[in-house]
Amino acid sequence: MSSYFTGNIGKWSHFRALEKKNGKQLGTSVIFDLDGLSFAQVDMQAMKVVTTMLTQLQEMFPDVIRKIFVINAPSFIQILWGMISPCLAKQTQQKIRILGDNWKDILRESIGEEVLYEHWGGTRKAETPFGHIRTGGKVPAELRYDPNNDLPADKLQKLVIGAKSVNFVPITVEEHQPGRKITWWWRVESNDIGFVVYRAAPGQEKVAEHADDYVVHPKFKLQTEFVPEDGEVSKLFDKSKI
Repeated sequence: MSSYFTGNIGKWSHFRALEKKNGKQLGTSVIFDLDGLSFAQVDMQAMKVVTTMLTQLQEMFPDVIRKIFVINAPSFIQILWGMISPCLAKQTQQKIRILGDNWKDILRESIGEEVLYEHWGGTRKAETPFGHIRTGGKVPAELRYDPNNDLPADKLQKLVIGAKSVNFVPITVEEHQPGRKITWWWRVESNDIGFVVYRAAPGQEKVAEHADDYVVHPKFKLQTEFVPEDGEVSKLFDKSKI
């Protein structure tokens, strides 16, 4: 998830540079192709990822996304939309269109047939039906989370971060060594938390964040509602306000 935002930071920074060069505002359209999706494949963790992605995008780049098109949507997508839409700003909801059987005509009219690959009704040629676009599928076993690979507790540092507060872990990087990487591993016991990596501004090394800090890894929110956790779960059916 964080890699998604890291990659898009670069793309949309390029947008800003082009806007400055051309003297006009630019935007992008997103297509969600749900061809072949069945209800059995719907996973609540995946739903949370999509909701978080759209929420973060509307916060980080509110004026970049022009339209979000959903095509080849199965009938149950309306149920899922009822779950996702309350989490989105009204402005973002208005940008989302769930298209019917004439989706190719609408995409050609809205985006342009010269931009779309033939698979989506355009005239753009490619060696494969999907061009350079990587389609989804099952996550390979070697990329799935395995708790057995977690770091042992004695090698971890515990931070307690209360509501409306921040904390940070300072790391001093001495000398420039090409190819050297900083990696991290962490998890949240409960609730939501934001995470960002800064390079501290000169003289600001002892504060959590400063306006002059350089963003190395963009801030994103980790949400834990659908992460497996031990404990007692209650399913409450409430009609008290009906």
